[in-house]
Amino acid sequence: CKQILQNTIQQFAITDKLETRELEGCVGKVISEIVGTPDVQVSLSDIASNDEYTYTHSVSTMVYALMIARKLNYNEHKMAALGMGALLHDVGKMLIDREVMFKEGNLTKQEYEYVKMHSLYGYQALRRIPTLPEQIRLVAYMHHERLDGSGYPQGLSGEELNEFVRIAAIADVYDALTTDRCYRKKWSANKAMDFLVERSGKEFDPELVGLFTQQLAVYPNGSLVRLSNRYTGIVSKQNRSMPLRPFVRVIQNPAGEDIVPYEIDLM
Repeated sequence: CKQILQNTIQQFAITDKLETRELEGCVGKVISEIVGTPDVQVSLSDIASNDEYTYTHSVSTMVYALMIARKLNYNEHKMAALGMGALLHDVGKMLIDREVMFKEGNLTKQEYEYVKMHSLYGYQALRRIPTLPEQIRLVAYMHHERLDGSGYPQGLSGEELNEFVRIAAIADVYDALTTDRCYRKKWSANKAMDFLVERSGKEFDPELVGLFTQQLAVYPNGSLVRLSNRYTGIVSKQNRSMPLRPFVRVIQNPAGEDIVPYEIDLM
């Protein structure tokens, strides 16, 4: 998907025409994978990558958004529209000066205001595709809006934000936080999840945050973990309602000595 998106955007930069046929095929394949494996939980390591950040981020955001859509029982037509919106949500960044967009360190206030224009630029670019539904364009325009009105570009709030936009906001923020950026090291999955939960009901839709967190394997099966009592264990199974509290097979004591393994449920 990432290569298809990259080729499409590069062609768009040359011809000013955005061809969506291959992108639609890409979205359809991801939907088939998600619908076909209803019990899957996504681990950050499954889709994260550090190369070509914007393209990788767009694909990851699409996957996360579609995971939420599955929990909402969207039909495939509705999932396809959401997936396309999420995949194209940052298309406006391609129209921002790269020196500013990928500047190391803090942006000046003027630079930050300029970068924020990517949502408007993206919307305007997508408006030039008459066959693209408005709800897809609005994901590009409004994915930085927040429930409490603290977002941009218009400071919209509450019912002014449709469900596609609310979903994309969660998926976008989670992936951005858990990926290395030119100005910041990536956060751990559990720290990023805590960020969303803490702002649930304020900036983010609490129901959608709940559905999202249920599907993330913050500590994937097989992960080596240190418990609060200093014992070491291996994650053996997930608690789907509480990904921060998996089942752990304890294998070593605090001194690092092997013990007779036993399993605990961190719930």
